[in-house]
Amino acid sequence: MTRSEAERRLRRLIAQAGLPPPMSNARVAGHEVDLYWPGHDLVVEFDGWGSHSSRTAFERDRRKDVDLQLAGQRVFRVTDRLLRGEPIPLIARFAAALATPGQAPRPLVN
Repeated sequence: MTRSEAERRLRRLIAQAGLPPPMSNARVAGHEVDLYWPGHDLVVEFDGWGSHSSRTAFERDRRKDVDLQLAGQRVFRVTDRLLRGEPIPLIARFAAALATPGQAPRPLVN
């Protein structure tokens, strides 16, 4: 189940590219994430302006990213503009990340 048109659009692109399907709205490191590939330590979070434009949401997202990174996850943040304007490079990045599982970057504290 997805919660937004952006998630549905991205899932269609993922399927069209022949990439493995992610889990939707899964719990990882105590947080609900939008898309998750558990065997690849890869999380995708959508950054919609409507729900992420406040200082509180911004700070919450940064804490969530650090928690996920400390749990060994690679976190990709995707905006609607990126999804609509650069879908092929975006999917290529996911394909590259899925081809190299378990190589999470060292966490950065913002």
